[in-house]
Amino acid sequence: MNAIDAALRRAAYLLAAGGLCLLFLNAIATVLDVLGRALFATPIDRLSDISGLIYILAAACCVPAATAQLRHITIKPFEERLAPRPYAMVEGIASLLKLAVWVVLAWQLWVHAAEMEATGQTLSQLRNVRVAPFWTFVALTMSFNALLEALNLLRFGRVALGWIAPAQAAPASPTDTPNML
Repeated sequence: MNAIDAALRRAAYLLAAGGLCLLFLNAIATVLDVLGRALFATPIDRLSDISGLIYILAAACCVPAATAQLRHITIKPFEERLAPRPYAMVEGIASLLKLAVWVVLAWQLWVHAAEMEATGQTLSQLRNVRVAPFWTFVALTMSFNALLEALNLLRFGRVALGWIAPAQAAPASPTDTPNML
């Protein structure tokens, strides 16, 4: 189980690295576009259309890494007040709620991707670029994110039930794996 967990977390970090590389390339293209406009009156044609997709893809790529590292915004009023097992139970309930949100989000993204495919939706300025594959990728990353949240829930559940010690349940620390965020 730990090997699968570690492999999935590494995949999440690599996915985030890919998303951040996309974002970096888009930033370079944007700088070149601005320079081209200002210096030579030659902007990069249709960059704004492609940039919109890149922002969506980059954001989707980074969400699983945040889930893998338990780095989403949280409020933890019980962290210092509860023993490890009851605290794991509270975290497990929160993880269950997050899992429900991720599953609904992934499901709706799959529906959206299917609608984009059925209607043949393309980019507004590049009529030969279909958007359905991009939305399918986003739906896939959110499904992967839901799987990572299910692993978080499993980890908290195992601690809450006393099957493993809290120290054994901790996800790989940033020193053990590359911290891409």
